[in-house]
Amino acid sequence: MGIYFGTDGIRGVAGIDLTSEMAFKIGQTICKLKNCPKILIAKDTRMSGDYLLTAFASGAVGGGAYVTSIELAPTPCVSFLVKKHKFDFGVVISASHNPAEFNGIKIFGSDGKKITDDQEFEIEKLLFHNCMMNEYGKFSTRLSLIEEYISHLQSSLGEISLAGIEIVIDCANGAASLIAPHIFESLGAKVHVLSTETNGNNINNGCGALFTQDLRSKVVEIGADVGFAFDGDADRIIAVDNLGNEFDGDQIIYFLSKKFKRDGELFANKIVATIQTNLQIEHELEKLDIRMIRSDVGDKYVIELMEKSGAVLGGEQSGHIIVKKYMESGDGILVALLILKYLAIDGTKLSDERLDCLTPQYVRNIVVQNKDKVICSGDLLKAKMAAEEKLLDGRIILRKSGTEPKIRIMIESNNESLSEEILEKLALVVEHIDKFE
Repeated sequence: MGIYFGTDGIRGVAGIDLTSEMAFKIGQTICKLKNCPKILIAKDTRMSGDYLLTAFASGAVGGGAYVTSIELAPTPCVSFLVKKHKFDFGVVISASHNPAEFNGIKIFGSDGKKITDDQEFEIEKLLFHNCMMNEYGKFSTRLSLIEEYISHLQSSLGEISLAGIEIVIDCANGAASLIAPHIFESLGAKVHVLSTETNGNNINNGCGALFTQDLRSKVVEIGADVGFAFDGDADRIIAVDNLGNEFDGDQIIYFLSKKFKRDGELFANKIVATIQTNLQIEHELEKLDIRMIRSDVGDKYVIELMEKSGAVLGGEQSGHIIVKKYMESGDGILVALLILKYLAIDGTKLSDERLDCLTPQYVRNIVVQNKDKVICSGDLLKAKMAAEEKLLDGRIILRKSGTEPKIRIMIESNNESLSEEILEKLALVVEHIDKFE
């Protein structure tokens, strides 16, 4: 991660951390990476979306870029279209799962993948260099391109119909709100929708992938077969089984790994997950002769390791799931369709596929003023080492968030009381370092 770029692009409170001036400069700077680039751009439903999109586009057009906007669209839509139509870059104005006051700038390369750390570093290095442009580019809007993404998702089911399947979807008042209900209905499912009343200020507000209580209640209330919650830009998914139990990214990875292996589609019998993925998932996959390789947290790191290892499936506990056959990025709607496809083929319920023996994980997210200072503290390292000497049957993960001003602590262990004790002590150390050191 650089000065401005985190694990998922540039992120901050719109108008304060992420200003129109910053967006303009990033748009202008991209043109230093490639002369007169072709750029595809979209946004989610945040009130600040137009503010930052127009600023970025102005900087890029002023630098000679040819910018095409598809306005409101999921992040994976941009990833797909950039690769298909050979754009040089794709840009999404979105802060993904963060609250409405946040926004961000995600940048994709011509291959549909998020740009590398080296490219991010190059942008940061050039960001505040003065530049004189000798020509201007152009700005256009092509909303019809979104239909190509919709058709691509629909084709993932092949000849399978979703007729007779009843689902509930929670669109987080975000980018999935316009297209997700249409996609599932067009394939025959009976669809109930939650959180599609977008107003610019309610994205991810008590709904979507981070807040599944309403979805879980609705699935049970109407007796639906399954529920799906997306985040604000629809690159994440959390499922809910027919009994109202949450089915997170770990469970989804396990589910898809089994199906892919059975159908001969899990090449090299390996998948990529992150350091946060539950230990029991790894053990259960080993029983199926599937090797799980761990990456750093962040879907871009999952994708990079998939590329290196040849894995066709990867993902995060948070719900970023990458299925290489169909998409170069995480795509919540696609993964929902694949889950429905296998449930239809096998005639099973999602509750039948659930792993109930996962190792307990205890998590604390602490808001800090300076996450870099805290995570690099020698006192925090000493506290972690001392805790690990006590915790004999588990593991401790300390990391700074790549998308928020937080330090994240996770303890994975079957010893609940000791885990809670260690969690509290480490949290106090983090707070002390942030306040006094």
